Amino acid sequence: MTAQDIQIIQQLWSRIAPQQEVAAELFYKRLFYLDPSIKAHIGQQWQQAGQHYMTLLDGVIRHLSQPTLLPLHLQALKDHHSAYRISSRRYYCVTQALIWTLETTLLEEFDQAIRDALRDIYHQLANAHQVDQRECVA
Repeated sequence: MTAQDIQIIQQLWSRIAPQQEVAAELFYKRLFYLDPSIKAHIGQQWQQAGQHYMTLLDGVIRHLSQPTLLPLHLQALKDHHSAYRISSRRYYCVTQALIWTLETTLLEEFDQAIRDALRDIYHQLANAHQVDQRECVA
């Protein structure tokens, strides 16, 4: 992941931060659409899960350029998924839901450079953590 990718993602996240509740709701609606089986694991707790997920993402994004701290935040995110029994084979759907949420929230501000940076970072992190990158159900 390049320094430019990190800068793009961190700037993007700073624009999302004030809208985290809306972003969390959009994220879970999209995630349940892409993989309806996830809803059974999260159930009615999606709002609480969404707040926690956004907090964890904030930690990951703030520490993208800090290789000594980033693994701790990535592990916390992985633990969050494990707590809801979301296996690594569903991480691709989680990422697709997140990209869609950011695109929907930012509308015209979301461009190909942002999309490419998000995908590059996802693939590098997924490869580093041996995440299964299969397609989504929907």
